[in-house]
Amino acid sequence: MNWIQFFDFLYKLLTRREQDTLRQIRREYEAIVKDLIGDLGNIYNRIGADGKLSYADIVSFREIKRFQQQATAQANRLGKYNREVIQKLLNDSYDLSYGWMSFAVEKAVDITLLNAMPSLPEQILLNRNNLIDKLVLDASLERSRAKITVGIQDAIEKGLINGSDFKQMAADIQRVFEMDYNRALTIAETEVHRVREQASNDSAQNASRQGVEMEKVWSNVGDERVRKTSKANHREVHGQRKKLNEPFELKNNVLAQMPGASGTPYNDIRCRCYARYEVVGIKTIGVADGQQALTRQFNSWKQRKTQ
Repeated sequence: MNWIQFFDFLYKLLTRREQDTLRQIRREYEAIVKDLIGDLGNIYNRIGADGKLSYADIVSFREIKRFQQQATAQANRLGKYNREVIQKLLNDSYDLSYGWMSFAVEKAVDITLLNAMPSLPEQILLNRNNLIDKLVLDASLERSRAKITVGIQDAIEKGLINGSDFKQMAADIQRVFEMDYNRALTIAETEVHRVREQASNDSAQNASRQGVEMEKVWSNVGDERVRKTSKANHREVHGQRKKLNEPFELKNNVLAQMPGASGTPYNDIRCRCYARYEVVGIKTIGVADGQQALTRQFNSWKQRKTQ
């Protein structure tokens, strides 16, 4: 198996894992909407004699208010569920990408790498440095939770003002949840893609520190969805080869160490490109370099011991 075949295999493996999780999220949305629509139907059957509800019904009956509270509570529970499921997917994706990359390098050069799999404390630190958890994922999901909460209240109140029947009210509520699902989908796909690419790069960097010379090649998935706009063209960057620590050069002078890491939304959001890494040689470390490295390690060790 050559490098192209290996990264095709890895891409498919990780994508299957991602799709399984997204289907899991989808089923959760569908179950919640089904229950809410059923409860709404029961309310209409009991107090909507003409098939419509009005503000008078809110005064006379508390069921509408309870329904609003129930829908909001379900939206909040859904936000927590999404956070947990997506975070687990990020962690699993990082482990798989990093581990498979280490495995491929060892197979290619027939050496045993140190730190071939990230330990849990290291992974937590890497995720924090990558801005995945607190600065990106949590903030994005919190904004999504706030939007769906407001959307549910608006859908119900506007429906009452407009005298909507059950069918229209149900459609409006379902549309709010569908929009939230699409936001969750965008967040998950964007962040999972980024952490996968970060993991492969971290693993390649780990190999490089141990004397393995690596290069990287930008690769797209080769279908009609590969982006080609005035701001971002991932078709023309396909096949661009760089040394491990050199950034890829994208359209409009944008630089990125790996796909999904340009810092520009028009390049990164829902990007599906990936970097393909290749071993191109083994570094020869001179005596002087070795002594300097050993001295740095000793000084670091001494500092830890004296703290």
